[in-house]
Amino acid sequence: MRKTTLCVLIGTLFVLTSCLNDDDNVIQCAQDLGYIKTVNNTVCAATSYGYVTSPEIQRLKPNECYILGYTITRAAQNDIYTADNVFNISTKPLGQTSLLQAAPPVESVNSASVSNLNIPIYSSTTYMGDRWMFNYSALAKDSTKITAYFYYDKDNQVDKDGKNVKQENKVILDVAFVKTEVNGDNSVAKERRFASIGNLESLRTFPNFKKVESNPGGGLYATLLVQFRYHKYISTDKSELSYLGAWNLDTTKPDRVYSLKEILYTND
Repeated sequence: MRKTTLCVLIGTLFVLTSCLNDDDNVIQCAQDLGYIKTVNNTVCAATSYGYVTSPEIQRLKPNECYILGYTITRAAQNDIYTADNVFNISTKPLGQTSLLQAAPPVESVNSASVSNLNIPIYSSTTYMGDRWMFNYSALAKDSTKITAYFYYDKDNQVDKDGKNVKQENKVILDVAFVKTEVNGDNSVAKERRFASIGNLESLRTFPNFKKVESNPGGGLYATLLVQFRYHKYISTDKSELSYLGAWNLDTTKPDRVYSLKEILYTND
């Protein structure tokens, strides 16, 4: 009997799996994030179910992210799935902002505080080109756009416990949210959901990405732990400085550990 696996982007965690092992399985994904890259000489999308290709995907721009849906009924060849059907492709690449090595800008009338900040999709390896997807809520009019910008302030690497982590294999990134208003919009501000793509690939060049660890399975790797600092919405006239992410996994707390991992060599 054929088993069908359904996926939807919103609210899912990014798990890199290969679920289609034989002809008795079907993957139907109505909405996923795809990062366009070339693997084994094939243009494909890195998705939450693995590398996926099709004629439609091969026409998309490299190093960009798209929302897309797809149906897969065949096993992967050379680690790449060929989709039977690709649909709901976003009409243009999703906007992405690159990490800047600078202090975040001083808050202005265009600054926004947000709530429900989370990272539904990212990969600790280079699988997604170090593109991270951020979801968040904010009070905004119908036509207002709120975009996330990312900063590394080398002079402010103090975590929420007041500890300077600059000399450790850790990094704190500031996230500034900026409103783009449309003149003449008379709608009433209401809570809306937004998404931004952060291009954080430059993190791999940081000097504090240097601590070498032994892999229990053999070989060496380096890991950089990442936290995000931002202004959290409390009320219309109040916000507070908050952090997303934890340094250590603690099952009693909701914070997730975010990291970049780089394999130096394996014993395979």
